[in-house]
Amino acid sequence: MGEFCGSLIYRANFELNDKNKIEWVNLGKVFGVSELLINGENAGTKWYGERIYHIGKFLKNGNNNIEVQLTTTMGNYLKSLTDNPIAQFWTNEGGQISSCNQ
Repeated sequence: MGEFCGSLIYRANFELNDKNKIEWVNLGKVFGVSELLINGENAGTKWYGERIYHIGKFLKNGNNNIEVQLTTTMGNYLKSLTDNPIAQFWTNEGGQISSCNQ
């Protein structure tokens, strides 16, 4: 999995009786770019930092859907190229060999 470069989409549906009880969602530790959609509305895109999104205004009572789109950069693939010194230099803090394949 350390060599993966591309996009993943996670989708789920959930029911709410009181839409006012949820204001935020925290995606936790994410590597790559995250985009969050609630009921088809874009709640934001984050490239770095905490993946906490304000979602209260997108929720409704009843059925809701959430979609998380994750995109990893070429960095994951480049880290896997342990025999390529240039790839290792640019993705592993000064040329340290990545441990993703070890």
